[in-house]
Amino acid sequence: MLPQLPQDQLDLILRRHAEILARLAGAPEASAYVALSRELAGIEAVAKAIQDFRGQAEEAEGLEAMLANPATEAELRGLAEEELRAVRARLLELEQDLKVALLPKDAADEKNAILEIRAGTAVMRRRFSPAICSGCISAMPS
Repeated sequence: MLPQLPQDQLDLILRRHAEILARLAGAPEASAYVALSRELAGIEAVAKAIQDFRGQAEEAEGLEAMLANPATEAELRGLAEEELRAVRARLLELEQDLKVALLPKDAADEKNAILEIRAGTAVMRRRFSPAICSGCISAMPS
C-alpha cells in the first residue's frame, strides 16, 4: 500500500512540519511566529495522518515478518494473524484518511453558504401541469 502514495511528497511534508516546529521553538519575531503558526495549523493534520499511516505500515511489516519466521510458535502465530487482520483493516482506513487530508484546500471551504429549501414547489408544478393532467388545474381549489 505504501508505493501507491507519493512517498517523496509525504517526506517533504514531514520535513516541513519538523522545520516549522523547530523554528517556532526558536522564538521568532511576532510576524514570523504568526505566519509559521498558520502554516503549522494547515499541515498538522496531514503530518499526523502520515505518521499514523506509517506507524501502522511498520507494525504490519513486523507482524508479517513474525509470521514468515518458521520458529514462531503456533499460539503466537494465531495471535499475530488476528492482529495482522486488524492492522490491515486499520491501514486501509488510515490510507483513505491520508488521501482525504492530502486533498488541496478550497478557498470556498472557509466561507459561509446559504442553502434555500422550498417545500415542493417544483413537484407541484410538475404534478399539476396541464400537459400531464388536463383537468387537474381547474379542479384545484382556489
